[in-house]
Amino acid sequence: MPKVKASSTIGNYALPCSIATFREYAPDTTVTMRVSNSAAVIEDAKAKSIDLGFVDRWVNDQALLVEKIGRRRWWLSPRRKRSGAWRATVR
Repeated sequence: MPKVKASSTIGNYALPCSIATFREYAPDTTVTMRVSNSAAVIEDAKAKSIDLGFVDRWVNDQALLVEKIGRRRWWLSPRRKRSGAWRATVR
């Protein structure tokens, strides 16, 4: 079960629709989503207590994989070996 955490704006407006789209491609997958501030999302990603985080600011931390999505949003994930257990492309 993927654990996702997002900053307030992303978690309340953008992410619910993306998760709904993801569930169309993986209906048997349950996604756990929490909304918090960016600092808490970053700390949880660094602690590896979430699988994926979304924030609305740049994060410069070597412990995290950070990618830009859109103009002002970023996703981040703990750097760890990927098991391949949870991967999907949502368009």
